[in-house]
Amino acid sequence: TRLIDAAAGFCPQGWFSDGNRLLARGRSATWIVSLLTGNVRMLLDLDTPTALSPDESRIAFVGTRQGIHGIWVARNDGSQLENVFTSNDSILAFSWSPGGDRFAFIRRSFSSAESWIESRDVRGKNVTTVLEDVRLYSYATDAGLVWLPDGRLVFALQEVAPNYRDSNLWSIQVDPHSGRATGSPSRISNFNGFRWANLSVSRDGSRLVALKGHSVL
Repeated sequence: TRLIDAAAGFCPQGWFSDGNRLLARGRSATWIVSLLTGNVRMLLDLDTPTALSPDESRIAFVGTRQGIHGIWVARNDGSQLENVFTSNDSILAFSWSPGGDRFAFIRRSFSSAESWIESRDVRGKNVTTVLEDVRLYSYATDAGLVWLPDGRLVFALQEVAPNYRDSNLWSIQVDPHSGRATGSPSRISNFNGFRWANLSVSRDGSRLVALKGHSVL
């Protein structure tokens, strides 16, 4: 365990494959933290949830910049920042495809409770709707989404009443190049009294990590 004073208050967003650098956000910016030297370097003056592409060539940012809400993509050195998607809807979870040529996110309508998993290419084009279900997000259960190396999208889905404060993990097979679903949703967990969020997966796809919260009555 090592405490890096210069990174105090930062929120980790992802590891680089060398295991020595960390992508983090905090203090109104996005940073690269060296675990070897303890040095921190500001990447962009953008403090929003971020995701490093599988080949580490791009970084996606989800949030608001200069009054524009949506998804932004930049090179891994922070250059060539581009707004690839703009919407007033909520963007609740984000994940790159295994090859990094597409991304997926959970989108919740600004004007209704409708929610769906949407996929786009890195330019924000070639849009597909993978799955529509209002239970993809609720104030009681939050949201979670991750794209596995084998092509499956894993997501959290709220349980029906009376267990509406609980959620469980489901998956659906998706073509990582077209973003189109090639199968039907299937349940992969069956827990009571929990809700799932902040999903992530190991590089080889063998382990899934999630934040599991206790449901509160």
